[in-house]
Amino acid sequence: MADKARGKGGLTRRDLLKGTFLLGGGLLVGTESLAQVIRGKPKANELAYLKLTARPMSFPILPGEATQTWSYEGTYLSGIAAPRAGYLGPILRVIRDAYLNVDFTNLLPEDTTVHWHGLDVPAIMDGHPIMAVPPGGKFNFAFRILNRAGTYWFHPHPHMRTAFQVAKGMAGVLIVEDPAEAGLNLPTGNRDRVYVIQDRSFDSQNQWAYSPGGAGGFLGTQVLVNGRVDLLEEVGTAVYRLRFLNGSNTRIYKLAWSNGMPMTVIASDQGLLAAPRSLPYVMLSPGERVEIWADFRNIPLGQVVSLQSQEFNPGWTGGSATLPQGYYCHMMDYRVTQVLQDTRTLPSILSKIETYRLEDATNKNNPRIIPLSRVGAQWLLNGATYGLHDILPNEIVPRGELQVWEFRNDIGMNIMAHPMHLHGSPFQILDRTTLPGFEQYYDTVKVGLIEEGWKDTFLIMPGQRVRILTKFANFTGRFLYHCHNLEHEDMGMMRNLDIV
Repeated sequence: MADKARGKGGLTRRDLLKGTFLLGGGLLVGTESLAQVIRGKPKANELAYLKLTARPMSFPILPGEATQTWSYEGTYLSGIAAPRAGYLGPILRVIRDAYLNVDFTNLLPEDTTVHWHGLDVPAIMDGHPIMAVPPGGKFNFAFRILNRAGTYWFHPHPHMRTAFQVAKGMAGVLIVEDPAEAGLNLPTGNRDRVYVIQDRSFDSQNQWAYSPGGAGGFLGTQVLVNGRVDLLEEVGTAVYRLRFLNGSNTRIYKLAWSNGMPMTVIASDQGLLAAPRSLPYVMLSPGERVEIWADFRNIPLGQVVSLQSQEFNPGWTGGSATLPQGYYCHMMDYRVTQVLQDTRTLPSILSKIETYRLEDATNKNNPRIIPLSRVGAQWLLNGATYGLHDILPNEIVPRGELQVWEFRNDIGMNIMAHPMHLHGSPFQILDRTTLPGFEQYYDTVKVGLIEEGWKDTFLIMPGQRVRILTKFANFTGRFLYHCHNLEHEDMGMMRNLDIV
């Protein structure tokens, strides 16, 4: 059990399975707010059942020899394979408030987990490194979908091996749908498309060329979208809902259209914004998602519009990478190939969002201060590196309390941009402050930062302090918070978080 006085936690896998102090998810609790693990027999339309296997696979990505990957393979209860995007996948669609039951099998040669990024799930279902599944092992994930409709994803989270496993191909998408969205007349079917963006490098035999990349993290030489280089998508003269996930280990993107048309944002990490935003570009750091209303109705037949990542200044660019952080790169192309009739209009109001208020936070005058720093070759979070069982006093959080946290990226050496991610509950960004002398970095990205709505991952630039408002409303247990630069995470820029 965790020892608050000593600031250390002795939570073990056995503790989680037995349901002791930091069980998370209330397996032994009968209250409706906590009892979200599936039990009994939900109605057929309330249950999504999936067999998910992590296994070595191979896919043709470049001309010539197939690339050996580690990938997820998903099959629904009916025996139909879940759709996938090349070596990535599967792409799951689940109705809000339904139950998801996933029988997971690990056929990889090393331990792995499944983390349901952005989903509010019991701690025992969150894929904490303590819950790593050994080679040949199995684990049943079972929980209710509590989140708003939106674009979420899942990926491995083993201790010190997350970056490597994601780089090998392990990432999938989970889309939560809500019938309430139907009244907005947003694009559906073939006009609702999902894109996973990753940068990768290959050797002369078309195999992954991966190395941690030093203190900056891994930066590949090519950008892949849905597992393909130079992806070309055919569209018609219509409106499309384009869902983008940054599944890269390290690279941050500044997304923009080549013809200068606006990036019209309708949703971010945790679903629809209150209202659309029309921007010249959108920032997307690792782990973040964004949904774009893309209107091709005025594009001439046969014309190609490219999605690109524009230049920006991230601070430290990551050393001697072939394609450094913040440099221009081409992402993918859209070619208009058919004339369609589409009279839909962009809704002025997308959703209703409860806005947290600083004055309601229990620690409004004493925020939790979380410094980001680097000492020598070691990245630190909250002044410490990661240990499986470590917990500091300010990492113990009462369930149900609205609190303000302040992340500070303004000390130490090699100050650079970081994507920060909290497990366990969505949050809202209160404000951000840029210290004098650091404006040169923020000025190159500030227009494209999506601060509204519900978030689970945010980008903090060099010399900034970002305050968020968060409330862990549903579950107790041990969760994580960390930098979603996956090499930084594996290098110790991650900490445990106990909700009590």
